[in-house]
Amino acid sequence: MKKNAKRQKLSKKSEAETAHENENETTMDELDIEVKKPTESVLIVAGTYERLLYGLVASYDTENSELKIVPRFIMPSHINCVTTVSIGKKFLASGSADENFFNKLVFFFFFRLFDLKRQKELGSLHEHAGTISKLEFFGSSHLISASTDAKIIIFRTKDWEVLKVLRGHLKPINDISIHPSGKLAISVAQDYTAILWNLLTGQKSMRTKLGYEGQLIRFNSAGDFYAISDKSNNVYVYSITKAASQAQFLMKSRILDFVFVSHVGEDDSKKDYILVAAENKSVHLFDPVSSNLIGSVKLHDNRLVIFLLFIALIKGVCKTSILDNNETTVELLVTVSSDSKVKVWSLNSILENILHSSKKDKSESNTNLATLAEFDSGCRLTCVAASVDPLSYK
Repeated sequence: MKKNAKRQKLSKKSEAETAHENENETTMDELDIEVKKPTESVLIVAGTYERLLYGLVASYDTENSELKIVPRFIMPSHINCVTTVSIGKKFLASGSADENFFNKLVFFFFFRLFDLKRQKELGSLHEHAGTISKLEFFGSSHLISASTDAKIIIFRTKDWEVLKVLRGHLKPINDISIHPSGKLAISVAQDYTAILWNLLTGQKSMRTKLGYEGQLIRFNSAGDFYAISDKSNNVYVYSITKAASQAQFLMKSRILDFVFVSHVGEDDSKKDYILVAAENKSVHLFDPVSSNLIGSVKLHDNRLVIFLLFIALIKGVCKTSILDNNETTVELLVTVSSDSKVKVWSLNSILENILHSSKKDKSESNTNLATLAEFDSGCRLTCVAASVDPLSYK
């Protein structure tokens, strides 16, 4: 008995020492910084109000060189509407307001995980006590989740271990964005603050009082600027090195999503823009330096199906790239709307359409812009993610 007690003490001491050593280690070690090059197919995953996940594969037809979309999977994944989806190379994560009871007293909210290469569900993680507001992978090595329980959790994907729980916000978190380097992240919440996190240490680097409630936050591809939208349909642009906003613009329609995009001009110079998806069925292009509206283009329409009116609200936008039949890289913009449509566009065509129209006037650009491909889900779509198809590379 004494020997067993002594072994237990030694075991506890060893565990305590190991825990102390782990606290001094970096949080996001072994970062997966490899960027998968475009292949001949793209995987698009869309969430719905009807609790379904749509997995769609877009690729160019070898006969007529047209982009086509075919479903790979359509599956029920949650008991409430899907709020967020993210693809990390071979992994897929989807979040919702799903909840579980613990001892009939405590609610645990969870999100689901899938292996896209093996095409099987891995299970679910139950670490949050609130609705999952955002999931974002960094490569395939780490996953960050944010929730209305005011916590941010960093997971290591090789064993799905919780590396760190980030606490700093006082109210529900609305959104989080990971810096392209994977070393930083910024979150916004209902406490009217933005927190810059050092993901290598799991500590706060800077806390900024915004004076408004940040709804969405995005980094540009270079990581030197980020933008935050609020409930009043303003978008504020910040430099990563300064707390004060560098530019601000106001939308007339409710902002539902936005993304930084780049365009190479006639002089071969690369310029960043912000493409905003709004409640008025259109996307709007803004200059993040001058705050000027460059132009707009309508991408979705209302639909009447068997006396049921589908109102076209563009609920999500994302960008990706693909190789066409000539092995030329084509930049794509994917939009999903509550009109049930998943649409794939040439990003370059949209930008050139808006920029060309802006030289004449700032009215709505050419509304006859054709999609490369589209898919009718028959459901009200809520969110979207797109990436290189995991089955298209080894």
